[in-house]
Amino acid sequence: MFNQFPNLKTGEPLSKHCWYALGGPADYFIEVTDIDEIPKLISEAKENSIPYIIIGGGSNTVFHDEGLRGLVIKITADSLEFESGACRVVADAGVSMMRLVKESMERELTGLESLFGLPGTVGGAIFGNAEAHGTAIGGFLESATLLDNNGNLKEVDKDYFQFSYRHSKLHSTGETILKVTLKLNQITEEDLENEELQVLRNKAEEALNFRKDHQPTGRNNGSFFKNPKGDYAGRLIDVAGLKGAKIGGAYISEKHGNFFMNDGTATTSDLIELRNLAKSTVKEKFDITLEEEVRIVMPNGTYLNDEN
Repeated sequence: MFNQFPNLKTGEPLSKHCWYALGGPADYFIEVTDIDEIPKLISEAKENSIPYIIIGGGSNTVFHDEGLRGLVIKITADSLEFESGACRVVADAGVSMMRLVKESMERELTGLESLFGLPGTVGGAIFGNAEAHGTAIGGFLESATLLDNNGNLKEVDKDYFQFSYRHSKLHSTGETILKVTLKLNQITEEDLENEELQVLRNKAEEALNFRKDHQPTGRNNGSFFKNPKGDYAGRLIDVAGLKGAKIGGAYISEKHGNFFMNDGTATTSDLIELRNLAKSTVKEKFDITLEEEVRIVMPNGTYLNDEN
């Protein structure tokens, strides 16, 4: 089984593959640098009735303490191509967001500056329509190559995703992004004369400095909950008196109420209990149901978020 994939590992600790550094071992684990291998892996997993999930950089994923009884496919394919004169960028799902924004700016392509400093990969950003300072990445998508649940490839355009606030249709379809084409904007000679490029560089630096000033460092996945309409999850958690709340090694940052941290000793069970505390308290005090951005993977490959 999986004999044609010599780099496949067994018993790989999943804590090594998510930003929270949490999670037990996967029965099978493989990093894929060639997206053409993915349909073959899925086909073999299906033939052997082995559950599987596909992940990227792990910036919005947490694994159960018991790990995963199946196959984890981690996309690390990171080809990044710029089409000369067309303002188009073609990126594999495994390209980091930091690299995408940085190299786009170096080529005087604009639009993504406010996303500078976001964690994770392009695939995850499109999946969750990553947004910062009023800019959402879905607005720049032109087309994408997807892998459906039967292991088949298909090409889709932007409208297919039905983007909304930090959400795409893929949350319900379960399809996987393999490659995307983004359409950006080109800085003109006139823009350069008006020092527009420096303004955009400043915007990217301001976005990065904002994160440094307002968000904690350490083991976390960024915002744990989505902001409810007309409000902020961090504010609700703060007003509810939960900043600094701690269960085991998991705690809510004193710096930002929507950042759940691992002090280095946490388990995923600690994080789940802290999540439950925040959700129930905010619901009781404000009658608002917080919705997670972080996806918690259970041992059978389902997501805790989808079960509640």
